[in-house]
Parts: sequence; structure tokens; C-alpha cells
Amino acid sequence: MDMDIITQASNLPSEIEDLTRFVLVGREKLVSVRAEIRAIDKLGLGKEVRQQKLDEGQMIAEALLDAEVRLGELTREIPKASGARTDIEPCDTAVERLTKKDILADLGFNPKQAERFETLAKHPEIVAQAKAEAREADDIVSRSFVLAKIKAKEKETRHEQKIERKDTSKADASGYKLLCADIASGLPEIPDNSVDFIITDPPYPREYIPLYGHLSALAARVLKDGGSALVMCGQSYLPQVMNELCKELAYHWTLCYLTPGGQSPSLWQKRTNTFWKPIIWLTKGEYKGDYIGDKISSPVNDNDKVHHKWGQSAGGFTEIVEKFTNPGQTVLDPFLGGGTTGIVCVTMKRDFIGVDIDPKCVETTRQRLMEI
Repeated sequence: MDMDIITQASNLPSEIEDLTRFVLVGREKLVSVRAEIRAIDKLGLGKEVRQQKLDEGQMIAEALLDAEVRLGELTREIPKASGARTDIEPCDTAVERLTKKDILADLGFNPKQAERFETLAKHPEIVAQAKAEAREADDIVSRSFVLAKIKAKEKETRHEQKIERKDTSKADASGYKLLCADIASGLPEIPDNSVDFIITDPPYPREYIPLYGHLSALAARVLKDGGSALVMCGQSYLPQVMNELCKELAYHWTLCYLTPGGQSPSLWQKRTNTFWKPIIWLTKGEYKGDYIGDKISSPVNDNDKVHHKWGQSAGGFTEIVEKFTNPGQTVLDPFLGGGTTGIVCVTMKRDFIGVDIDPKCVETTRQRLMEI
């Protein structure tokens, strides 16, 4: 088996079960080789003996990394669960439905190990760089060394993205598209998988609750994989709103949108003065973006009711757009209202799609955008 590990490095097994055995046996062999090198150093044996063992360790370590990259490519294709809905029972309860965790356990791995493999698979260039650096240093490359380099690179990338969010100098002027349409139609004018973010503030009264279900269906179609929907809503019917939104999207988090000053309404039927609104953060697939603070604050008394009776603060929405999006990305607001989201997006050089069932709202927004 010693030679098998080495000779298969450039010709990895194609089946996931064979790759798993390859990795498990290879790890044991690498531990043994490292122990032999330590013993050689301790006994002060000849350099030639040590070099032979070092060469063997380098070949095994690099072969293992290649195998783990391939495992990561395969495991990320395994669905996390048998279906998208987890709040209902399957029709045929006699059929056993395996989760990704079950499949990994059968292979001998846990989800954390699979996550490491998948991280390696996303960064093959860093894996190759780490191999070269280890050989140049006359050392044996390790997975922990590669993962540390990946973590440092991701941190650097997040820092660059934060700078990019505030730097619009390199972005072309944003384009925009306005539609007068009913969200219940599904908005076929908007292509599938074409939107990076939905940022919207639908109506709050009870009779509009079904609109949140239409929004969920629309977002599931038009958002890119990993895209987010940020949905501002009231609190009177929050459970019903959540049920509608989560029909086809995954709940991620609830953001706190502060509304200080006189813009905070009194809800007499609830005997409550409210100084904040929830923004429900939902995703299509897994969110893999930057860390985001969950508090957003509208400037004091900055609510804009001039262009629409339910208008929101441009200052508050500017913070939302800056926190989440980058110049050149596409933002959709299917409840356009007075156009606050559109004004902010176009000003900050995001491409914008605005939709409203009321032609007056569409025209108001069009006029405001033409003045920018």
C-alpha cells in the first residue's frame, strides 16, 4: 500500500468511496512518515536517508491534498437534505430520506471535515501555491497550512469588498428599468437568476399578506444562487409574513431597522410605540458573503412621505445598500412606491429594477430618477 499511495497521486480514484479509502489510508501513512523523519533527526542519521523519507512524505501529502480537493468537489454536490421544505412531512413516510450528514457519516466523515474539503476545492490555486512553498522550504505541506492561507485570502477579499462598496469611482453609471406590473404575474420580464439582491418594503396591512408569498416565488426564480432578499415589514402580522416568505426562500436573519424621532408610530390596538422595524433577510441557497452588522439606523425624522404615503428614509436605505451590495450589482424592488430604493441604488451606481402595480408610482420614480 505504501507505493500505491504515491503512484496514485497523479491518477486519483474517480469514485467517492475509493477516494475516501485513499485519504484515510494516506493519512495513516503520512503520520508514520512524519514520525520516521523525527526519529531520523533525533538519531542524527545521514542526510540522504532523511531526504528520501522527506521526498516520500511530500509526495504523499500532495497526493492527499489532491484527493481532498476532489472529495470537496464531490461532497458539495450532495444535497443538504432530501427536499427544500422541512416544515411538512413527506408524502411517502416509508421511504428513507438520507441527508448529507447521513451520507458523510457512511463515508467516515463529519460535516466539518467535508466543509474543509469543500473549502480546498474552491481554492485550487492556493493549494498549488502552498505545495510549491512547502517544497521550496524543504518541508511537507499540510492541510492546516493551506486552510490558513485560504482564510487569510478570504479576509483580504472581504476587506477589498468593503472598500469597493464605498468606492463608486470605477463603476459606470447605473442603469435602471421600471415596470408597471403586478407581482402576482411572476414578472416574466425579469430573467431567471439575474438579480443579486432584492431590497423592498411591501405593504403591511393584513389584506396584503399574500403578496409576501408572491415575493418569495419571484425571488426564488430571479435571484442568483446565494442572492439575498431584504424585506422590511411591520410586526402586527409577522408570523404570517414569515410563513409566506419562507415558502421558497431560506430564512437567514432578522435585521433591526431603527426609526428614531417623530417617525415612530403608535399602534393603539397593540398599546405600543414602536421605534424599529424588522428587515427579514432571506437567501436563495447558502449566503457566502461578508459578515454584516444586524443594526441599521434611519436618521432622526428622515422618513420620506412626500412621494408616497408609505415612503422610507433615503438615509436608512443608503446604509442598507452600502452594507450589502457592490457597484454594478443588480437590485430589484418589486414594491417601488415613491422610488426611494431606486434613487439610492442609481446614485450609488447599482443597476436597478423597480416594479409597482400603480402607474403613478412608476411615473413618480421615473421623474425622480431623471433628475439625478
